[in-house]
Amino acid sequence: MKFFKTWLRAWLAQAKVSVGSLVGMWLRKVPYSHIVDMRVRLTDGSSHDVDSSEQAFKMAGSMAFKKAVDQAGPTLLEPIINVRVKVPEEFMGDVMGDLSGRRGKIQGMEPQGKFNVVNAQVPLAELYRYSTHLRSMTQGRGTHSREFSHYEEVPRETMQKVIEEAKKEKEEDKK
Repeated sequence: MKFFKTWLRAWLAQAKVSVGSLVGMWLRKVPYSHIVDMRVRLTDGSSHDVDSSEQAFKMAGSMAFKKAVDQAGPTLLEPIINVRVKVPEEFMGDVMGDLSGRRGKIQGMEPQGKFNVVNAQVPLAELYRYSTHLRSMTQGRGTHSREFSHYEEVPRETMQKVIEEAKKEKEEDKK
């Protein structure tokens, strides 16, 4: 394995194909995105003194990367947050309905004196100004805490909106 890594580095240096620059090209195509869990396997390659140039290798790498990304069917991921909401019992229905309306998944409830604690997983994008909204719903008696949990695939409808907004923003930047 060590030999292969050394050979690959040498070949990439000779070919001057940079995976980082290829990823950069993709990021310019889809703004505000990152590529995660990507593995590149170089199966064959050669160079000729007459036909090979730095630009030719970059172009070949770029074309291969674009084809691979299109075939892979890339998707957008969003951070999912563990939310712990502590509210008086009389507001439980409102709070649970609100969390569900924010694409949240209720994980459970537990009593804590005169309060109940709701544990849920909610996309971070849906938690914008949640503190203010929670205080309004509970007459200032509700509190919450957040902790990162994991990433999940963005629903198709939401992904289309994000891509359209990014394209509009990109066009506005050009003006």
